[in-house]
Amino acid sequence: MRTTFPDSGVLRPRFRLTPWDLVVVPLVIVAILLLTIAFQGASQPFDEMTPDLTVSLNPTNLPYYSLRTLFRMFLAVLLSLLFTFTVATLAARSRRAELIIIPMLDFLQSLPILGFLTVTTAIFLGMFRGSLLGLEAASIFAIFTSQVWNMTFSFYHSLITTPRELAEAASVLRLSAWKKFWKLEVPFAMPGLVWNTMMSVSGGWFFVVASEVISVVGRDNDQYLPGVGAYIALAIEQADFTAMVFAGVTLLILILLYDQLVFCPIVAWAEKFKFEQSEAQEVAQSWMLRLWQRSGFASTLGAAGAALGRALPTRPARERPGQRVEPQPTLRPRERILDRIWHALVLVATLWAVWFLAT
Repeated sequence: MRTTFPDSGVLRPRFRLTPWDLVVVPLVIVAILLLTIAFQGASQPFDEMTPDLTVSLNPTNLPYYSLRTLFRMFLAVLLSLLFTFTVATLAARSRRAELIIIPMLDFLQSLPILGFLTVTTAIFLGMFRGSLLGLEAASIFAIFTSQVWNMTFSFYHSLITTPRELAEAASVLRLSAWKKFWKLEVPFAMPGLVWNTMMSVSGGWFFVVASEVISVVGRDNDQYLPGVGAYIALAIEQADFTAMVFAGVTLLILILLYDQLVFCPIVAWAEKFKFEQSEAQEVAQSWMLRLWQRSGFASTLGAAGAALGRALPTRPARERPGQRVEPQPTLRPRERILDRIWHALVLVATLWAVWFLAT
């Protein structure tokens, strides 16, 4: 009998290059080299014998300072996304966890950014003793606290407001909790999360100056981490108008690059996840996204990533039917008892924290 369907070898993705790879491959290589240079600079020795860190107002140093600042912003965004997916999901899934997480997040977002920087500097210096990574981690954490709360609340709100018809479709398809999260809830939350991430990163630029000039206990002078924020702070301190102009132009270029190379492609890619009853009149476009979509190298990387994701043991072993769309109208006696115990534990922990801070 003649075979009419292709075998698995035909359907397997194969590595191929296109003319667009003449641009994509050098961009990837340059990005890897720049990240390597930034990490090498961030891991320099720093201890009691190291001289005070400072920056130079020479404009030729601005490209390197820009690289170090972008490196901190990039890591802060990655940490914010990791925190968002973990904490917001826990708050949306568990009533008892929500009782603690949401008020705590509301309280933390009201604290000033410099308050986090003051408390965490000694902690990170102790964790990375003898290395500049301690100050780098303190700076990244300060930028992280200026971004993460808005992103977490956005993702949490999307999880608890998933349309009922989508939840019913997931239940009919008997999706497990893991598949429902990645196939339904994350795509539904993606447009809002992308826009809130953009707004959070934009707000994070205002705290770059404060996060790159750090006071260290035992040193008389502030430590200026190499970066655009420290450059701006030193230019303001010395009243150097020319250096301020160079710093302003540099920030403008960085924001334009960030927008064109990162956020515009992500916004255009997230358009396919929009849940709307009518088609939008204007659809976001990105030349960078089209470049990646036409690149054979990028397609091969995507196929390899998908194959790796299928191979990792992160899926549940058994595919169970999805939970009922509507929750139970009344709680069982056992659930009521557990809720009371949980509320009592939360109350005791709160009273202990108040007593600890007071004494």
